[in-house]
Amino acid sequence: MTSLSSESEEFFDVEEGEGSVLLKGEAKKHPDYSKIDELFLGDKDCLVKALEIVSSFEKSHSDDFKFLCYLSCACVLNHPLYAREEPDLSQKKVLIERGIKAGKSALAIDPNSAEAHKWYAAAVGSKAEYLGFTEKLGNAKEFKKHVEIALEIDPEDYFANFLYGRLLFEFSKLNWFERAAASRLLSPVPSDCFTEALKHFLKAEKGCPRPWKEVYYYLMQCSLSKGDIEDSIRYAGIGAKLPAYSEEESRLHPEFEKTLSKYSAC
Repeated sequence: MTSLSSESEEFFDVEEGEGSVLLKGEAKKHPDYSKIDELFLGDKDCLVKALEIVSSFEKSHSDDFKFLCYLSCACVLNHPLYAREEPDLSQKKVLIERGIKAGKSALAIDPNSAEAHKWYAAAVGSKAEYLGFTEKLGNAKEFKKHVEIALEIDPEDYFANFLYGRLLFEFSKLNWFERAAASRLLSPVPSDCFTEALKHFLKAEKGCPRPWKEVYYYLMQCSLSKGDIEDSIRYAGIGAKLPAYSEEESRLHPEFEKTLSKYSAC
């Protein structure tokens, strides 16, 4: 998310109560977006705190475009903290649906916003964790549509590039039958998905405000699939040293060690 500029911050007085600011001359509190931005880049506790702060403004800011983008973002960043099995799965689903609803509301206010398309797509794409293959296809079509719009508006956005890289990477892993079905629904699809996915992950790496373990996992996997062992070892080395901020990143961590163990001696 975009932090408040220094010029904007001059017009805010910080209220008592964490995560809120008050416009001079107004009685309505507003979220302290600069603080929330900082929390978004932190560990699990920071992400949970960010969601708590954003949620506290949900009733009063339900028609505020910027707030809705932040709410969708907070839900997208928090759902990976929960495992894919019960009892965590129920909470994961609730967060994802909240993110979808907020993203859709933001799009209704501004259909030309890259931020709104990106976070709506991210929330929609998160449903793939618990959908069957047929449902995933319909979901992927909606996801692809909005990520492509986000990238058309802002081609350098690191998170939108990460999302599109994920789509291409997952497509490349399908068996021939699944790929044929997906190709009809998601057309056009690049002939070399790993190469295209790698391009997007490299943009995500370049633009991300902090080193991101999950990005290095996909850079490593794409490099392995292309036979670039040297690059895969380099990415594995970087990823293995980074902290895991979510259940998903904890699940991926052993893959870095496996790659280093298998190929470092070659």
